[in-house]
Amino acid sequence: MPMGDKDKAFRRLLADERLFLRFLRRFLRGRIPGDIDLDSLSAEDVELQNITFIPPDLSKNESDVLYKVRRGSAQVYIYVLVEHQSRVDFMMPFRLLSYVVHT
Repeated sequence: MPMGDKDKAFRRLLADERLFLRFLRRFLRGRIPGDIDLDSLSAEDVELQNITFIPPDLSKNESDVLYKVRRGSAQVYIYVLVEHQSRVDFMMPFRLLSYVVHT
């Protein structure tokens, strides 16, 4: 499966609120601000945002997911960018930096 297809498949999976919550609980526990109890979040507490931070010239190969998480009156944005690499890319930190500063 080409890399772009994997990125699209991952984005489709995380577009489902329940799967996104499972992803948070499994892979991001301990990396989310302490005042957000991941176990008490429900699908009604998260909202997929229709926005990307990937520059248009890279959008064919890259995919990202942005969710707004509501806890009472507080809102937190969680940005997920997953890179599927077939080999080690030592320039990856610079690529990620370019995504952020390009916006």
